[in-house]
Amino acid sequence: MIELTEHLPILNSFAPLTLAQLNEASLQSRYESKYLFSDARLPEILNELKDDYYILEIEGNRQFQYLSWYFDTPAFRLYQDHHNGYGGRVKVRQRQYLESGQIFFEVKTKKAEIRTDKQRLQINKLSPELSNEELAIVNSSRFESSQLELKLSNDFARITLCNFTKTERVTIDTAVKFCNKKSSVELDGIALIEVKQERTDLQSPAIKAMKRNHIFESSCSKYAIGASLLYSTLKRNNLKPVLLKLQQLCKSLK
Repeated sequence: MIELTEHLPILNSFAPLTLAQLNEASLQSRYESKYLFSDARLPEILNELKDDYYILEIEGNRQFQYLSWYFDTPAFRLYQDHHNGYGGRVKVRQRQYLESGQIFFEVKTKKAEIRTDKQRLQINKLSPELSNEELAIVNSSRFESSQLELKLSNDFARITLCNFTKTERVTIDTAVKFCNKKSSVELDGIALIEVKQERTDLQSPAIKAMKRNHIFESSCSKYAIGASLLYSTLKRNNLKPVLLKLQQLCKSLK
Protein backbone atom coordinates (compact mmCIF):
# COMPACT_ATOMS: atom_id res chain seq x y z
CA MET A 1 0.00 0.00 0.00
CA ILE A 2 1.33 3.45 -0.90
CA GLU A 3 0.75 6.77 0.75
CA LEU A 4 -1.16 9.34 -1.26
CA THR A 5 0.48 12.65 -1.91
CA GLU A 6 -0.33 15.57 0.39
CA HIS A 7 -3.91 16.70 0.01
CA LEU A 8 -4.27 19.35 -2.70
CA PRO A 9 -7.13 21.77 -1.92
CA ILE A 10 -7.18 22.79 -5.58
CA LEU A 11 -8.76 19.40 -6.41
CA ASN A 12 -11.99 20.62 -4.84
CA SER A 13 -12.18 23.39 -7.46
CA PHE A 14 -12.90 20.88 -10.27
CA ALA A 15 -16.42 19.82 -11.22
CA PRO A 16 -16.84 16.09 -10.43
CA LEU A 17 -17.29 13.25 -12.91
CA THR A 18 -18.57 9.75 -12.12
CA LEU A 19 -16.78 6.60 -13.27
CA ALA A 20 -19.68 5.80 -15.62
CA GLN A 21 -19.35 9.24 -17.21
CA LEU A 22 -15.57 8.84 -17.50
CA ASN A 23 -16.04 5.53 -19.30
CA GLU A 24 -17.77 7.43 -22.10
CA ALA A 25 -14.22 8.58 -22.93
CA SER A 26 -12.62 5.12 -22.74
CA LEU A 27 -9.98 6.04 -25.36
CA GLN A 28 -8.78 2.46 -25.83
CA SER A 29 -7.14 3.74 -29.02
CA ARG A 30 -5.49 7.08 -28.43
CA TYR A 31 -2.62 9.49 -28.88
CA GLU A 32 -0.50 10.03 -25.77
CA SER A 33 1.72 12.91 -24.68
CA LYS A 34 3.76 12.52 -21.46
CA TYR A 35 5.41 15.08 -19.18
CA LEU A 36 7.70 14.73 -16.15
CA PHE A 37 8.16 17.54 -13.63
CA SER A 38 8.54 18.30 -9.93
CA ASP A 39 5.36 17.57 -7.96
CA ALA A 40 5.91 20.88 -6.13
CA ARG A 41 4.56 22.53 -9.30
CA LEU A 42 1.39 20.45 -9.34
CA PRO A 43 -0.89 22.95 -7.53
CA GLU A 44 -0.12 25.71 -10.04
CA ILE A 45 -0.68 23.36 -12.99
CA LEU A 46 -3.98 22.13 -11.60
CA ASN A 47 -5.08 25.70 -10.98
CA GLU A 48 -4.66 26.37 -14.71
CA LEU A 49 -6.77 23.32 -15.63
CA LYS A 50 -9.66 23.61 -13.18
CA ASP A 51 -11.97 25.50 -15.58
CA ASP A 52 -11.46 23.14 -18.52
CA TYR A 53 -11.76 19.65 -17.03
CA TYR A 54 -13.89 17.45 -14.83
CA ILE A 55 -12.20 15.37 -12.13
CA LEU A 56 -13.04 11.73 -11.44
CA GLU A 57 -14.72 11.39 -8.05
CA ILE A 58 -15.73 8.08 -6.44
CA GLU A 59 -17.33 8.05 -3.00
CA GLY A 60 -15.85 11.46 -2.21
CA ASN A 61 -12.31 10.52 -3.28
CA ARG A 62 -10.50 12.42 -6.02
CA GLN A 63 -7.15 10.63 -5.90
CA PHE A 64 -6.79 6.87 -6.20
CA GLN A 65 -4.25 4.10 -5.68
CA TYR A 66 -3.16 1.77 -8.48
CA LEU A 67 -1.04 -1.39 -8.46
CA SER A 68 0.38 -2.83 -11.70
CA TRP A 69 2.29 -6.04 -12.39
CA TYR A 70 4.37 -6.02 -15.58
CA PHE A 71 5.33 -9.09 -17.58
CA ASP A 72 8.18 -9.70 -20.02
CA THR A 73 10.12 -12.59 -21.53
CA PRO A 74 13.19 -14.01 -19.74
CA ALA A 75 15.38 -12.01 -22.18
CA PHE A 76 13.32 -8.81 -21.68
CA ARG A 77 12.12 -8.71 -25.30
CA LEU A 78 9.36 -6.19 -24.50
CA TYR A 79 11.78 -3.88 -22.72
CA GLN A 80 14.33 -4.17 -25.53
CA ASP A 81 11.68 -3.33 -28.14
CA HIS A 82 10.79 -0.18 -26.20
CA HIS A 83 14.44 0.79 -25.73
CA ASN A 84 15.16 0.28 -29.44
CA GLY A 85 12.04 2.16 -30.62
CA TYR A 86 10.36 -0.79 -32.34
CA GLY A 87 7.08 0.48 -33.82
CA GLY A 88 4.89 -2.49 -32.93
CA ARG A 89 6.07 -2.85 -29.36
CA VAL A 90 3.73 -4.07 -26.64
CA LYS A 91 3.42 -3.85 -22.87
CA VAL A 92 1.69 -6.55 -20.86
CA ARG A 93 0.39 -5.93 -17.36
CA GLN A 94 -2.21 -6.69 -14.74
CA ARG A 95 -3.62 -3.64 -12.98
CA GLN A 96 -5.61 -3.39 -9.77
CA TYR A 97 -7.66 -0.33 -8.82
CA LEU A 98 -7.27 -0.58 -5.06
CA GLU A 99 -10.30 1.47 -3.98
CA SER A 100 -12.77 -0.42 -6.19
CA GLY A 101 -10.99 -3.77 -6.15
CA GLN A 102 -11.35 -4.11 -9.93
CA ILE A 103 -8.49 -5.91 -11.69
CA PHE A 104 -7.75 -6.00 -15.42
CA PHE A 105 -5.27 -7.74 -17.67
CA GLU A 106 -4.11 -5.19 -20.27
CA VAL A 107 -2.08 -5.31 -23.46
CA LYS A 108 -0.90 -1.97 -24.89
CA THR A 109 0.36 -1.92 -28.48
CA LYS A 110 2.23 0.99 -30.04
CA LYS A 111 0.71 1.34 -33.51
CA ALA A 112 2.60 4.47 -34.52
CA GLU A 113 5.05 6.90 -32.97
CA ILE A 114 2.40 8.37 -30.67
CA ARG A 115 -0.70 6.18 -31.15
CA THR A 116 -1.46 3.42 -28.67
CA ASP A 117 -4.16 0.73 -28.71
CA LYS A 118 -5.18 -1.02 -25.50
CA GLN A 119 -7.00 -4.30 -24.96
CA ARG A 120 -8.24 -5.25 -21.53
CA LEU A 121 -9.83 -8.22 -19.84
CA GLN A 122 -11.36 -8.15 -16.36
CA ILE A 123 -9.85 -10.82 -14.10
CA ASN A 124 -10.44 -11.99 -10.53
CA LYS A 125 -6.99 -11.54 -9.02
CA LEU A 126 -3.39 -10.59 -9.67
CA SER A 127 -1.39 -13.67 -10.53
CA PRO A 128 2.21 -14.27 -11.69
CA GLU A 129 0.87 -17.10 -13.85
CA LEU A 130 -1.09 -15.80 -16.84
CA SER A 131 -4.21 -17.73 -17.80
CA ASN A 132 -4.93 -19.08 -21.28
CA GLU A 133 -7.60 -16.40 -21.64
CA GLU A 134 -5.05 -13.70 -20.89
CA LEU A 135 -2.42 -15.18 -23.18
CA ALA A 136 -4.95 -15.36 -26.01
CA ILE A 137 -5.12 -11.56 -26.34
CA VAL A 138 -1.33 -11.13 -26.50
CA ASN A 139 -0.63 -10.94 -30.23
CA SER A 140 2.97 -10.36 -31.27
CA SER A 141 5.35 -12.00 -33.71
CA ARG A 142 8.26 -10.82 -31.56
CA PHE A 143 7.88 -13.43 -28.81
CA GLU A 144 5.84 -16.40 -27.63
CA SER A 145 3.21 -15.29 -25.14
CA SER A 146 3.82 -18.46 -23.12
CA GLN A 147 7.28 -17.06 -22.25
CA LEU A 148 5.87 -14.12 -20.31
CA GLU A 149 6.82 -13.93 -16.65
CA LEU A 150 6.36 -11.35 -13.90
CA LYS A 151 9.23 -8.84 -13.85
CA LEU A 152 8.18 -6.00 -11.54
CA SER A 153 5.37 -4.31 -9.69
CA ASN A 154 4.52 -0.62 -9.83
CA ASP A 155 2.25 1.38 -7.53
CA PHE A 156 1.28 5.02 -7.61
CA ALA A 157 -1.42 7.57 -6.79
CA ARG A 158 -3.49 8.95 -9.69
CA ILE A 159 -5.71 11.95 -10.34
CA THR A 160 -7.85 11.61 -13.49
CA LEU A 161 -9.26 14.57 -15.42
CA CYS A 162 -11.56 14.55 -18.45
CA ASN A 163 -12.40 17.40 -20.80
CA PHE A 164 -15.99 18.55 -21.15
CA THR A 165 -16.48 16.87 -24.57
CA LYS A 166 -15.10 13.55 -23.25
CA THR A 167 -12.51 13.33 -26.01
CA GLU A 168 -9.47 13.72 -23.76
CA ARG A 169 -8.24 12.33 -20.45
CA VAL A 170 -5.42 13.73 -18.37
CA THR A 171 -3.89 11.44 -15.74
CA ILE A 172 -1.54 12.76 -13.06
CA ASP A 173 0.58 10.18 -11.24
CA THR A 174 2.62 10.76 -8.08
CA ALA A 175 4.28 8.60 -5.38
CA VAL A 176 5.51 6.22 -8.09
CA LYS A 177 7.31 3.12 -6.79
CA PHE A 178 8.81 0.03 -8.45
CA CYS A 179 9.68 -3.33 -6.87
CA ASN A 180 11.01 -6.72 -7.87
CA LYS A 181 12.04 -9.67 -5.72
CA LYS A 182 15.37 -8.10 -4.77
CA SER A 183 14.94 -4.34 -4.54
CA SER A 184 12.68 -1.31 -4.79
CA VAL A 185 12.95 2.32 -5.87
CA GLU A 186 10.62 5.27 -5.28
CA LEU A 187 10.42 8.27 -7.59
CA ASP A 188 9.79 10.75 -4.81
CA GLY A 189 9.21 14.36 -5.77
CA ILE A 190 7.99 13.79 -9.35
CA ALA A 191 4.66 14.07 -11.14
CA LEU A 192 3.93 12.32 -14.41
CA ILE A 193 1.18 13.76 -16.58
CA GLU A 194 -0.23 11.85 -19.55
CA VAL A 195 -2.58 13.56 -22.02
CA LYS A 196 -4.65 10.94 -23.88
CA GLN A 197 -6.62 12.09 -26.93
CA GLU A 198 -8.79 10.62 -29.69
CA ARG A 199 -6.65 12.60 -32.12
CA THR A 200 -3.73 14.94 -31.61
CA ASP A 201 -4.98 18.38 -30.58
CA LEU A 202 -2.28 20.90 -29.73
CA GLN A 203 -5.01 23.30 -28.54
CA SER A 204 -5.64 21.02 -25.56
CA PRO A 205 -5.69 23.18 -22.40
CA ALA A 206 -3.39 20.66 -20.70
CA ILE A 207 -0.80 20.71 -23.49
CA LYS A 208 -0.95 24.51 -23.65
CA ALA A 209 -0.47 24.67 -19.87
CA MET A 210 2.63 22.50 -20.15
CA LYS A 211 4.08 24.83 -22.78
CA ARG A 212 3.30 27.97 -20.77
CA ASN A 213 5.12 26.47 -17.80
CA HIS A 214 8.10 25.34 -19.91
CA ILE A 215 7.44 21.67 -19.19
CA PHE A 216 8.42 19.73 -22.26
CA GLU A 217 7.22 16.36 -23.49
CA SER A 218 9.23 13.35 -22.31
CA SER A 219 9.25 9.96 -23.99
CA CYS A 220 8.80 7.77 -20.92
CA SER A 221 7.25 4.46 -20.00
CA LYS A 222 6.71 3.39 -16.40
CA TYR A 223 7.67 -0.17 -17.24
CA ALA A 224 10.84 0.83 -19.10
CA ILE A 225 11.86 3.21 -16.30
CA GLY A 226 11.18 0.63 -13.61
CA ALA A 227 13.00 -2.17 -15.42
CA SER A 228 16.04 0.00 -16.14
CA LEU A 229 16.27 1.05 -12.47
CA LEU A 230 15.74 -2.43 -11.00
CA TYR A 231 17.80 -4.51 -13.47
CA SER A 232 21.29 -3.06 -13.78
CA THR A 233 22.34 -5.34 -16.67
CA LEU A 234 19.74 -3.95 -19.08
CA LYS A 235 20.81 -1.69 -21.92
CA ARG A 236 19.64 1.87 -21.21
CA ASN A 237 21.46 4.19 -23.64
CA ASN A 238 18.25 5.45 -25.25
CA LEU A 239 16.67 6.06 -21.85
CA LYS A 240 19.47 8.32 -20.61
CA PRO A 241 17.58 11.61 -21.21
CA VAL A 242 14.60 10.55 -19.09
CA LEU A 243 16.78 8.85 -16.46
CA LEU A 244 18.91 12.00 -16.17
CA LYS A 245 15.76 14.08 -15.73
CA LEU A 246 14.57 11.72 -13.00
CA GLN A 247 17.92 12.00 -11.23
CA GLN A 248 17.57 15.78 -11.25
CA LEU A 249 14.02 15.60 -9.82
CA CYS A 250 14.15 12.64 -7.41
CA LYS A 251 15.90 12.83 -4.07
CA SER A 252 16.10 9.02 -3.89
CA LEU A 253 18.09 8.77 -7.14
CA LYS A 254 20.75 11.39 -6.28
